Amino acid sequence: MAIPAYPMMCFKFPAGLCQEINNDIAKFWWANHDKDHDMHWKSWNSLSRSKEGGLGFRDLLDFNLALLGKQCWRLIHNPNSLWAKTLKARYFPEVDFWNAEVGHRSSWLWASLIAGRDEVLKHARVQILSGDKTHISTDRWLPPPHEGTINPIRPIPHDAPQFVAEIMDKDLHQWNLQRITHLLDQDSINTILCLPIGNVSNHDRIVWPWCTNGLYSAKSGYHLIYAL
Repeated sequence: MAIPAYPMMCFKFPAGLCQEINNDIAKFWWANHDKDHDMHWKSWNSLSRSKEGGLGFRDLLDFNLALLGKQCWRLIHNPNSLWAKTLKARYFPEVDFWNAEVGHRSSWLWASLIAGRDEVLKHARVQILSGDKTHISTDRWLPPPHEGTINPIRPIPHDAPQFVAEIMDKDLHQWNLQRITHLLDQDSINTILCLPIGNVSNHDRIVWPWCTNGLYSAKSGYHLIYAL
């Protein structure tokens, strides 16, 4: 199981290959060389559960995406590294990584990173600090178990607040939702009012709400994907 981990950090394996390796692992575990047809006493889904009820084997298709999510996390939080600058210059010079697309003639590595971003990091959240660059209706900034984006009950007009900073009273560290209350569902309103406002002098940042330290880990990413 450890052998494909290193290439899986950079490349998305075909689903058929992941399934073939999963099958080989299951056959090895239940091997009975005295018979032509081995009996699998537990299903693969049972084997790949966590050790609380399973054996902790990783489903390689989900684990592959979790490892790619780790590289995406590094790309987002280390934009000045050489490899991040190289990828940006080649694949998304005009936009940020969140809005980058695969393109028509992209490399296997780039297409793999986009797959990891779309499958894993869509569960990340924006931690609100200044709120200046976080869009109210399109960014994921509401914490779990909320899905992240607000649920407007009617179209948001152009003259309504567009960024989170516009619905914050930074002096009092309170929310001021009067201008958008009639546009949101009650669940979104309650979630916003319970959300703490951080140091408004700092820029908002991407955090991983599934770990207590806010940092992405392949382990937490895998368990999240596998549970979905």
